[in-house]
Amino acid sequence: MDEVATRPTSSESQRPALAKRSRPGGAVTCVSLCSTSHGDCTIAARGPFLEKRIGRRAIQKLLVFPNGGIIHGIRYSTSKEITEFDAVVFGGRLLSFCSLLKRADMACIDFSLNSQRISHMSLSHWIWDIQFLSEDNVTTTLAVGMSNHCIELWDFRMAGGALTVEAECRHRICGSPSCLVTSMDLRICNASNSLWVAAGTAFHEIRVWSYDINRTEDNPQESTAQPSSLLNGHAGVVHSVVFSSNGQSLASSSDDRSVRLWHYDESAAAWLLSWVGWGHSARVWSVVFVQSMGLVASAGEDGTMRLWSCATGESSGLIQH
Repeated sequence: MDEVATRPTSSESQRPALAKRSRPGGAVTCVSLCSTSHGDCTIAARGPFLEKRIGRRAIQKLLVFPNGGIIHGIRYSTSKEITEFDAVVFGGRLLSFCSLLKRADMACIDFSLNSQRISHMSLSHWIWDIQFLSEDNVTTTLAVGMSNHCIELWDFRMAGGALTVEAECRHRICGSPSCLVTSMDLRICNASNSLWVAAGTAFHEIRVWSYDINRTEDNPQESTAQPSSLLNGHAGVVHSVVFSSNGQSLASSSDDRSVRLWHYDESAAAWLLSWVGWGHSARVWSVVFVQSMGLVASAGEDGTMRLWSCATGESSGLIQH
């Protein structure tokens, strides 16, 4: 946070409450590197704003959450049929459809929710991850992973050919046990047509479970999924979990300053620990696979990014901020 709370003067108290939150600046909370027909571009989030730069061109700015908020994630659509939007932007409880790459200028797409037109929607809990389950030129279905250990399936339908989206929650899948989760990663397994979920908790655990996307439920509104695996080993809050692209490996990071890699052993039908990486001197906020190089990258509170070999866990690089 780059803001300091002070007691407002009488003149300051007359200013709009959201004036400070609705201007660009501050720490970068999310970065996306993309290739477009106009060239390679970088999209960075600062608070409720997105900033886009293509090559050395001037930065474009888009206010995604006008009432304030912090953007933590961007997920891109892979559909060639949808032309109105190409990304879902989320942070905290807020979610918005945006056109970031397909148009010359970035734009947000209006919602129609409960007969009310809004620029973004607010869910019941914090959003940790989003996956596109299905897409066509009429309906887009999203799986939204939230901090209450639940997945909500939302249908978004284009209305009247205009840039308006009608939103409806189709189903809620509750992880078991019901608990607060501090990180989550969702992956679609096309072979089994299932959604895989990895959830890190404040109790040093990682819970991994799956859900059959085509499953017929007795209760059309809500169902409960049982954890298929419980991964223990971390000694602090699990801040980040992420599946590899093939779903056979899982990386995690924690308050305990460690990075861990797990692999799925088919003969044992269980997730097993492959290695533990030590090197960060403070909490490790995030991990990600660099598949093309066979590496795991981690970013920590100590201002460093470290690279680890997926095969051995050996440290293979350090970037100091």
